[in-house]
Amino acid sequence: MSVSRTSYRNLLKNSTGRNGLTFWNTTGTVATVSNTNTSNNTVSNSAFQLAAGSIISQDFSLKFNEAHTVSLLFRASCSGGEAKVSITQNSTESILYDNANTGTDWKFVTFPFISLDTVCTIKITASIEIFASDLIVSEGTNIAPWVLSDEELYTTNFIADSTGLTIGSTTTDMKAHISTSAFEIYCGDDLRINVAPDSMRLQKTIIDDDLTVGSVKKIVLAGISVDFVIL
Repeated sequence: MSVSRTSYRNLLKNSTGRNGLTFWNTTGTVATVSNTNTSNNTVSNSAFQLAAGSIISQDFSLKFNEAHTVSLLFRASCSGGEAKVSITQNSTESILYDNANTGTDWKFVTFPFISLDTVCTIKITASIEIFASDLIVSEGTNIAPWVLSDEELYTTNFIADSTGLTIGSTTTDMKAHISTSAFEIYCGDDLRINVAPDSMRLQKTIIDDDLTVGSVKKIVLAGISVDFVIL
């Protein structure tokens, strides 16, 4: 596995949904997809799928009073309908892109804007089902190729971003997550082990040998009986 760096920075986190919908606010029905279509047509091999009437948005930090560029790929599931991309700054929304007749082929769009605040919101709105991929907000007016955000690394079984580290297996449906607050182990979506600085939580625990909890010790005798001893 190799990690490469470019001179471009993507100010958006999880910009193609490779970590689900983490960091994104959603309205309506939004999912993430990775399939032959995304593999053949996108750099990231992942896309957001917005049902008709759905919205995704993300707040991001940027330099004040500087030129920035937004770029993305998108396609609709059928012809017609509308897809909009907007930036909200100082509580004022500006429409950067408004396509009132979307098509089923992947389309690359890019547009510059000047930052009027240090935190802005990008929003994508769809009146029909669309797929959006390879989103990037970069500094300057040059069109930047899609890259991950700083501190992000995504592979099939490994995720690293500002939420922590996640290592998983699609074979066992198990994953371990390490954050600044806890160490967790999941089976599917079920939390099985949680280790925090001041506590530890276990689910469905099987003990085959002796167990001591405070002043109480459980002793397994020949695997058929249990004695409890006060220490």
